[in-house]
Amino acid sequence: MNRRDQAAQVVRDQNPSEGEVGYPPPPPDGVLREAAYLIARGVRPLALLGTCGSADASIVRHRLLTLGQARCIPFVMPAADGAVAFGYASHAWAVDLLRWADQKAPEIQRDRILGLLLGYAPDAIRFFEEMGNGANP
Repeated sequence: MNRRDQAAQVVRDQNPSEGEVGYPPPPPDGVLREAAYLIARGVRPLALLGTCGSADASIVRHRLLTLGQARCIPFVMPAADGAVAFGYASHAWAVDLLRWADQKAPEIQRDRILGLLLGYAPDAIRFFEEMGNGANP
């Protein structure tokens, strides 16, 4: 790692609210705590909280671990274009299902699976699909 990269890492370590160039800053601590609380209480199986660059993944992972709760699994996983998606899950299988849906599921099924994982009711997903197709509910 050259001097410039080391200096950038020091700045990121000292100010975790600043993300890599091209990525939005990670959510504030209060948002992470609330998401962890809802996952731990069984409100939904998964909370996707954002994306960051791969260089920030370890910083984000540390924040998730620090602010999380029992019965709440923090995750950081590769996403499109070198980005990293992060959030909390209630069970490891929820992260596995998200990864499978993101990489291998047909688009319509991926959207349905994501809706269920994020806590939407099946009727809400159906309504969304109908509105997206221009059909009247």
